Amino acid sequence: MSSQSVSVMKVSQPGPYATLQDRGRVGGEPMGVGSSGALDTHSYAWANRLCSNSTNSACIEITAGMFEAQVLRETVVALTGAHATFCIDGNPHATWQSHRVKKGQVISVAPPDAGFRNYLAISGGFTGPEILGSVSTNRRERLGGHKGDGSVISAGDVLQGVALNNTPKTLLRAPEQVIPSFPDKIILRLVKGYQFDSFPSSSIRTLLFNDYAVSNKSDRMGIRLSGSAVTPPTSPLFSEGICFGAVQVPADGQPIIMLSDRQTIGGYHKLGSILRSDANALAQAKPGDSVSFDIIDVLDAQAHLQLEKYRFDHTMPLSVN
Repeated sequence: MSSQSVSVMKVSQPGPYATLQDRGRVGGEPMGVGSSGALDTHSYAWANRLCSNSTNSACIEITAGMFEAQVLRETVVALTGAHATFCIDGNPHATWQSHRVKKGQVISVAPPDAGFRNYLAISGGFTGPEILGSVSTNRRERLGGHKGDGSVISAGDVLQGVALNNTPKTLLRAPEQVIPSFPDKIILRLVKGYQFDSFPSSSIRTLLFNDYAVSNKSDRMGIRLSGSAVTPPTSPLFSEGICFGAVQVPADGQPIIMLSDRQTIGGYHKLGSILRSDANALAQAKPGDSVSFDIIDVLDAQAHLQLEKYRFDHTMPLSVN
C-alpha cells in the first residue's frame, strides 16, 4: 500500500456487496487474470470527475445500497449510479453532485429506488495494494481490493485513501443529460461474433423476438438471463478467450452476458458481444428486470462508441458554489 495513504473511512454497514473498483487490469488475460473493474463505467467515471480525481481512481461499488460509513478526515464525496437516497448525518443530499464532509460525519446509501449499483468517490480516490496496476477487487480470483486478497468490504473495515494537502475548492454537479434513467426494459445491441451463423435460424428468432428476465443468479462475472431457450450449435468448441460483453449460450439455452469478473477462457458458443454503453445499463438491472436483444453492425457500434467518448470528453460538470 502506498506510504502516501491515510485512513479516510470506517465502514459500519457494507450492504450486500461493496468492493473497491477502478478501471480494471489491462493485459492480464494471457496469464489467466481477469480484468475486473467497475461494471457501470459511465457512473464510475462521473463519480471521479465530480471529485476532481484522475480517471483511474478507485471508488466503492455499492450493490443494492444499505451502506453506511464514518468519514475519518475532511474530504469531498460524490455518489453516482442508481437512484438512491444519499445522506450525510441523516440529512438527504443530492446524488451526481460532490459534497464537502467533515471528520466524524456519517454517510449512508439506501437501497435504490431504480437501478442497482452506486459509485462512491472521495477526493483523491481510495487506495489498496496494486496488482497488475489495479486495486480492483476480484473475489473469485482472490485479487485486489482494500486488503489485496479479493475481500469484499466488511463491517469494521477502515479504508485508505490518497493523502491530500487540500480538497477541491469547487463543488461540482453533473448535467442532467448525463444522469441515466432506468427503463422498464433494457435493449441490448448485439454485434455478431464469428460463431453467430453457427446457431440455428430458429435460435436467432427466439433470441430476437422474446424478452428475458435478469436472473437472481447474476453477479459481477456475468448477467444470467431466463426465458425462452436459445438452442446452441451442436458442434464441439475448444475453450477460447472471452471478451467483456460476450453473450454465451450454455446447454440449457439461457444466455449469459459476461462482465468484468468473467473467467478468461470458456467453451460455450457465443452469439457476439453487446455494446459497452448497454453493458452499463445492464449493470444497473435488478433480478427480474426485462431485457431484449437487437442486432447492430460493427461500424454502427464503433460510431456509437466514438460518439459516447466525444460526449463524455465535451460535457463538463457544473459548479454548485
